[in-house]
Amino acid sequence: MRKVLVAALLAVTLVGTRAHAVTYGEPMPWERPHFINGSVGFTGFGTIMAGQNGGQEYVKSGGGVGLWLGLDIGRFVGLRVGYDVGFHNPVGCGQAACSFAQIFGGVDYLFLETVQLDFKLRFPTGVRFAPYLIAGVEVAWIGRAGNLTDAIGGGFEAGAGFDVWVSRYFSVGVEAKYRGLKMSDFAANQGTSTYLNLVQVGGNLAIRF
Repeated sequence: MRKVLVAALLAVTLVGTRAHAVTYGEPMPWERPHFINGSVGFTGFGTIMAGQNGGQEYVKSGGGVGLWLGLDIGRFVGLRVGYDVGFHNPVGCGQAACSFAQIFGGVDYLFLETVQLDFKLRFPTGVRFAPYLIAGVEVAWIGRAGNLTDAIGGGFEAGAGFDVWVSRYFSVGVEAKYRGLKMSDFAANQGTSTYLNLVQVGGNLAIRF
């Protein structure tokens, strides 16, 4: 009888320990993040040309891709360093539109490239949905394949977005922002300036660690 009672007590203890571990294990990052959290992300976006003053060539709306590294500090603050390349004004397509084969070969694009340093203000919700505001500065250069730095300059960007945690280590999101750039056309226009007003909307995929 004593052996039975001892075995029962051991079983209850093991079950209780297991339940405690499941209930009080490490929380998910959207519930209680570590003080320092990192991320690596990929983004694809569309760009609307809202306005342009000056320049050798009018930059039409287009699309692009980008990569970024992120660092979240505490629950509210984040930093992000990124690189984007936008594809505009294709030359070499048919009269109606570019074919799939032409998009990835045989087309001369006007490339708009930027490197950004952004500050993020995050709004913790305790659930998988995580909104934020973002603002920062950027260095930019633009040109075609024969002269990728036909114009260089910089500017700022500001916008908002949200992430949705898919799992502990992955998230997807949407971001929209305004970008204002001042470019100097050193090669083509002997130092005259071009002002670009861009609206960019995109989606991203991030690895969290």
